[in-house]
Amino acid sequence: MTFLDLDEPIVNASGTFDAIAARRAFGDALLERFPFAAYVTKTVTIAPRQGNPPPRLYELPAGLMNSIGLPNKGLDGFLAEDLPKLAELPVPLIVNVMGSKREDVARLVAAFAERDEVAALELNVSCPNVKTGLIMGADPGELAGLLDAVRPQTDKPLIVKLTPNCASPADVAAAAQDHGADAVSLINTLRGMAMHPRRAGEPWLGGGTGGVSGPAVRAVALAQVREVRSRVRIPIVGMGGIASGRDALEFLAAGAVAVALGTVLFADPGAPDRVRGELDEELRARGFSSPTQATGLAHVGREQVADKDVTFPLIDTRAGGGVPAEVIAHGAAFSSFERGHGVDEGVVIDLCVGGVENADAFVAIHKDVPGTDRVLRDFKKESVERPLHPVVDKDGVHIADVVPDSI
Repeated sequence: MTFLDLDEPIVNASGTFDAIAARRAFGDALLERFPFAAYVTKTVTIAPRQGNPPPRLYELPAGLMNSIGLPNKGLDGFLAEDLPKLAELPVPLIVNVMGSKREDVARLVAAFAERDEVAALELNVSCPNVKTGLIMGADPGELAGLLDAVRPQTDKPLIVKLTPNCASPADVAAAAQDHGADAVSLINTLRGMAMHPRRAGEPWLGGGTGGVSGPAVRAVALAQVREVRSRVRIPIVGMGGIASGRDALEFLAAGAVAVALGTVLFADPGAPDRVRGELDEELRARGFSSPTQATGLAHVGREQVADKDVTFPLIDTRAGGGVPAEVIAHGAAFSSFERGHGVDEGVVIDLCVGGVENADAFVAIHKDVPGTDRVLRDFKKESVERPLHPVVDKDGVHIADVVPDSI
């Protein structure tokens, strides 16, 4: 999240860490070792909200479903009671806001635009527009109209929190970018439901349905981050089931510049320090000196891999044909750069060749990782008539081998 100049890439997901309650429990020690690079508030609405009736939580085998209902003190209560306390935090403050009408969201944004304590605003667009009935964040046109109403209200950065419950998050993200958003964050929770264990046909949650989060949604979140990154150039804050440094690295590789921890905090309050340490280890093991070097590896082109500008010699994929010598980011040559998981802690890369149907190429970057030699050996065995092609950096130094797949 470069526009906020964060020291490191881990923040909290809105509504999953109560900094005011933590300050009451731990005092100034919380300020001395604040666990996040920025703090995202719980959602603020114009009027106070009581939230949904209980039960509000349902534990899943691989996550959590909540129907909290966004309880909050309303704009006036937040400004009078919560903002002065949150302003004492030693990190940038991002206020999450939501409204059921464009005018409400614009009013919220305008109110916070005047407050120097607020570094940025996150727009929760998972709410229906009461005038149209459409979910603001599920329809590109709805979101465009919202941003057209909101953007003139402030010069502060606007982050749009995307819902996964829509036909095309990438289309919505593109609309956000085109209409003035400075960044997007994703994913919000997936819609789910649990039945009452003793009352057949009745939902368990007081709100009927709820939002699913935790490891169960991680694969969905990762795919949507990667899809969105292929469409927009504004920064992405990735979230959805992140519980380890390896998870965080995957989201960075998919295109996020920062990651948010959420559900994991309920089970492991020390997760920020643990994940941060694990991420550092994952980066060092792959030759990276900073998280920015791992950002966007799933979209490699003229981007850097371990400080090397990677180019690819001609790879013959069919008689008389081939792939251009250099990789063009998001262009016609290789359309993506994504890591596989077939090797213990390895970094086996699957390069999908854009525009050449069924033509895949495989790259093993870390030859010294256990298991990678086996994969390369298998590649060579399968490629008697399709010899390996070297991958070199800008100085001609060999860093990997590519095996073109048959078509």
